[in-house]
Amino acid sequence: MDLVIVPPPGYCKTRMRWLWARVTCACRGDGEIIVYDDDSDLPYPQPCDCLWSPDADTIRTSEAARDAELRAKRARLEAVDQWQSLCAQIGPRYGGLRYWSGRHQQFHTVATINVVVPGGDPARATWSMTERSDNGNRVTHSAPWDPALGDGQAPLVLRRPPSPAPIPPELRSRCEPGCYCHSRFAIVRLASRTGVAYIRWGRPPGGSADVAP
Repeated sequence: MDLVIVPPPGYCKTRMRWLWARVTCACRGDGEIIVYDDDSDLPYPQPCDCLWSPDADTIRTSEAARDAELRAKRARLEAVDQWQSLCAQIGPRYGGLRYWSGRHQQFHTVATINVVVPGGDPARATWSMTERSDNGNRVTHSAPWDPALGDGQAPLVLRRPPSPAPIPPELRSRCEPGCYCHSRFAIVRLASRTGVAYIRWGRPPGGSADVAP
């Protein structure tokens, strides 16, 4: 950050660093005047004689403060980049999660995730993870999360099978002793599979029942 510098009265800041120009000068506060060479008709800018600059010690102090601010900003950006990289390497894993490791082709259960910040500098942060595999092995590593290797995606043969489709209403009736069947298709199918000779036909309780031969 530049120090607060007070120029002489009637001077304004120019586009050139550490230079101020007099507003009432022929350069109109720009700090440059257009001149022509005797041997050429092409104009070119020339610093104006009204330019003013602070002393060397003030410039040196301001430059040091500016460099310190730039270093601090760079350190903050590096810390942010390091944390983003660290989070990307850990991925969706957390303590207690059981997931499929495509690198080792087996299920792992995360025990702990440790993040170390040496000297309190986030830009130097490191991490490690302790996991237990289904075969009982316990290992600590820093392998990044990599969906390209199949992390989190178990093979189809190891995934949970899909839920069965819902049974249509016409197939939900069951012919059991003491119940009434309201679906002719269900009765015929049950009779053919079990060999039942007599099934009570769909009559309300207390009514007469037809007998199927």
